[in-house]
Amino acid sequence: VPFSTCPGTAINIGGSPTVTSGNPPYISYVWDFGAGTGPNPSVNPANNTIYTLIVTDAAGCRQIGQAPVFTYKADAGPDKSDCANTPVKIGTPQITGVAGIVYDWQPGTGLTGTTIAQPFANPPLTTDYILTLTVPRSGAGTCSTKDTVRVTPVAAPVTANFAGPDRVMC
Repeated sequence: VPFSTCPGTAINIGGSPTVTSGNPPYISYVWDFGAGTGPNPSVNPANNTIYTLIVTDAAGCRQIGQAPVFTYKADAGPDKSDCANTPVKIGTPQITGVAGIVYDWQPGTGLTGTTIAQPFANPPLTTDYILTLTVPRSGAGTCSTKDTVRVTPVAAPVTANFAGPDRVMC
């Protein structure tokens, strides 16, 4: 079962129970990446990480398991310009596979929605939009991260045929 959190937000990995076969008692639990030597260590990865566990039982037999931890962080996308009142899409595609993720864009002025991953923005003035992404953490609770995108309105050219008349070249 994958685990989910925000970068730098601790969660406990493993299971309940972590091991279900072999010959109890289990003598050792060894996780990679310095995660610890217990059945349910606390980890706080900065990026998606797959932790591998080696469990040794009373008979000296070993079992290997893995615990994928996915980290999710707000990504408001690159700064944009909207030309001549043409709305631009901000944000990045919606995160799939995790129920309960919440998007919150502020301010809401000039946006087609404040609770979606990729609203269209058409602000009257240069505006910094802040995306707060709230993620359900495995185990309990939520965690949040923020990111900002600047949208700058650019006026349309005021001169008709500003580049000159169209020409056909052979």
